[in-house]
Amino acid sequence: MDDDVLLSSKKHALKLGLQMIDNLEHLNQPDTFNGSYTFSGATVGGTTIGGLEQYRRAMLGLTGGTATTYTVNQGSPTVDFNQLRLVLFAQDQWKLTPRVQVALGMRYALQTSPSTFSNLGPRAGISWSPDKKQKLILRARAGLFFSPIDTNTAGVTLRLNGITQQQSIIYAANYGAPLTGAAPIHTLRNFAGSVMQTPSLQTHLGAEYELPAHWHIQSNLYIIRAWDTMRSRNVNAPLNNQPTGPRPSLANTNILEYQQTGHLHGNVMFVGVDQHSLRRFQIFLGYVRMDLRGDADGPNTFQQSNLSKAGELARPIWTNTHRIISISQVNLPKKFTVSNVFNATSGTPLNLTTGLDTNGDGVFNERPQYATSTANAYQTAFGLLTAVGGTGAFPRNAATLPWTVQLDTNLSRSFALSKKDSARTITFNARAANLLNHTNVTAVGSVLGSPLFLKPYASDAGRRIELGFRYNF
Repeated sequence: MDDDVLLSSKKHALKLGLQMIDNLEHLNQPDTFNGSYTFSGATVGGTTIGGLEQYRRAMLGLTGGTATTYTVNQGSPTVDFNQLRLVLFAQDQWKLTPRVQVALGMRYALQTSPSTFSNLGPRAGISWSPDKKQKLILRARAGLFFSPIDTNTAGVTLRLNGITQQQSIIYAANYGAPLTGAAPIHTLRNFAGSVMQTPSLQTHLGAEYELPAHWHIQSNLYIIRAWDTMRSRNVNAPLNNQPTGPRPSLANTNILEYQQTGHLHGNVMFVGVDQHSLRRFQIFLGYVRMDLRGDADGPNTFQQSNLSKAGELARPIWTNTHRIISISQVNLPKKFTVSNVFNATSGTPLNLTTGLDTNGDGVFNERPQYATSTANAYQTAFGLLTAVGGTGAFPRNAATLPWTVQLDTNLSRSFALSKKDSARTITFNARAANLLNHTNVTAVGSVLGSPLFLKPYASDAGRRIELGFRYNF
């Protein structure tokens, strides 16, 4: 449900609104009910072997073929619940003078599953044009925003509660008979006490200018600071950083809590120019630069160690530092039309790990360490690294995927089939996706010691050409 009420006067434009959505969730996650082995490498007779060699030895029954872990889920894979989200807002757009406008507003949000109610966000903005023709407009805005807790996060806590579903992990599992003589470590999921929607303070500074011949240019700077962002932590991890070590409360149990202890700060800059008034040529060109730092990439992000936050502050995994966008259309003679969409993006960050769970918290996110010798070490672009026995805190999300460059173009021509009925037309087109045939890498090996470490192993499709027609009537 989405409903707005608009009340206008000579100097005021008042807007009142309500937004409501009720998610009726039926989540079915049958993953790992048949069990899953993990081979992340091992040390055999003083020699370090990789996961592939460990797996080969397991298949042949050789020494060193014990699986790193075996994970199995039991119980019901299904959970049913509903999540209600309600937003109420009010805003007054006040025309203080012909060239100055002020906006004041308030927004209140609540949700269930989990229930959050203290989400009241004031917002304010001002726009000013220094010239009478208002070719230049300057804007400044600031507001408190709240991001709801998504249904997938809520569903995990309802599913992995130890009753609906129980997840068990066995370390050093015998391949083929993982449960024989094993001491499973169970995993529970919950929220840490009371939770709220994630708050953030967002500030916007912008300028727009109308150039001759109807060219339009704009520049915007968004300054963002978020706190109490959601992330995960094993609050019952072994106290001595060993899988079989003593735990603070329940024995042989990982208690994975969603906690609101993360932070995010930085800025996003956008510069754009567009032209839409020319008869034969229209274009939009934009550049985006994201400079953000945070210590949590999302609700399921874990620190590599419960004992230290060293190295956790980094670029979020979902950010692209640079992005260039171009959308254009050219009307050619003989009624042909060419449209182009160009998108060039710097790669997202890549977190480098060892593939090991050396501290027994049930999360395989340990990062490499700086090696003090060449024994069991790897020479990388980041220096000499080792999986265990090194020093220092290697930073999170240290690597970066390659740039992606995508140019899609379309050539089309429409023909009228009837002079009396203008709606009857047929359009022929030739479309090229990834016209430049650029190799757009989507995955790079991130596990130290893997044969694919820092090597691309997946990409988007290459150039593709399609011919088609459309009949309108």
